[in-house]
Amino acid sequence: MFFLLALWVMFALFGSWIASVKGRSSSEGLVIGFLFGPLGCLIEALLPTQTYTAPPPVQAVTITPEQAAQAAQEEARRRKHQQDRDALIAARRAKLDAQRDAALEAAMERADEARRQAWAWFSRVVIRFGWFRALPETAQPIVVGLAVALPATCVIVVLFRPLMPGPGPEPGPGPGPASSKRVSSAAAPQTVQADPDRPPAF
Repeated sequence: MFFLLALWVMFALFGSWIASVKGRSSSEGLVIGFLFGPLGCLIEALLPTQTYTAPPPVQAVTITPEQAAQAAQEEARRRKHQQDRDALIAARRAKLDAQRDAALEAAMERADEARRQAWAWFSRVVIRFGWFRALPETAQPIVVGLAVALPATCVIVVLFRPLMPGPGPEPGPGPGPASSKRVSSAAAPQTVQADPDRPPAF
């Protein structure tokens, strides 16, 4: 058994050597020789020889100074275009930010002006009025509260007052003479004439 195994290993090595001589893979000859023994070595010897084809030499690309200068100019032009585009975007963004800040500041100024005008009107009409100062200090907030709450109360009453009930249905006409005649005629007994040929009922 050991002799047979050693012989098969020799066939595998011989197949690997044949494959390497024919320019094929050594592992291919090793496997075929180990599996099929002398028949594998014969098969490996009959396989076509692979010739090694060298890759074509790499041709160096030479760039002339004019081409290098042109490429540098193109790169510089591209960078300048990108910088101009970034600067334009930044300028537009800054302009939009400035407009937004100006609009916000104007709105705040208008709100402050409206608040100042409202306070000036309240001070002129309510606080600086003679009768208001004539009131005691404890009555002044009460008067101010009533002056503020009275219009609101009136608006609430007008908006939420219940609907007034409409006029009821008019009574229908009473029984007239025609209706009384109909009633009397309906209530009057009807006279039935007796048939002389019919025998009386007992």
